[in-house]
Amino acid sequence: MSSLVVKSSLIEPDGGSLVDLVVVEDKRGFKIQEAESMPKVNLTKIDLEWVHVLSEGWASPLKGFMREDEYLQSLHFNFFRMGDGSIVNMSLPIVLAIDDEDKERIGGSPDVALVGPGGDLVGILRSIEIYKHHKEERIARTWGTTVPGLPYVEEVITPADSLPNNSGKNLTSVRPMPFLLFS
Repeated sequence: MSSLVVKSSLIEPDGGSLVDLVVVEDKRGFKIQEAESMPKVNLTKIDLEWVHVLSEGWASPLKGFMREDEYLQSLHFNFFRMGDGSIVNMSLPIVLAIDDEDKERIGGSPDVALVGPGGDLVGILRSIEIYKHHKEERIARTWGTTVPGLPYVEEVITPADSLPNNSGKNLTSVRPMPFLLFS
């Protein structure tokens, strides 16, 4: 009789390591206090879901919303290239759209606080980069249509012409979820 050996393991996260952007509890008060003095960006329910995805590492190796180069590569090629030359599949752009009022409020600030739909501070974006939001192209390449009336399409069309994104070291977020830090 032969013996059967069974092995099991988890696959490696994209980019090689799992991103965890949740701020440890003993530092949350300080981060929330820090966020209170920053320009604020209000999140929609969908934006908050993306914060949740990013904070728990489901979009590893992203450490925040996509920077412009990651966004364009994701939009055009369904992947983006890491600094070491490796490729990470990422067919859906993960970005935060803002309107002109938000953009003006941010001004030249390198960091912004994220405010959830309920008014709670949920995170900090650090070293942000604001760039043009090519809404129609994003909709066409992501969903294959620009027909008005589709729920997520309307969500994308309605807001902003700009996308603020961070360089990504940490996210800082609170929902009833813990405070997170995108740096």
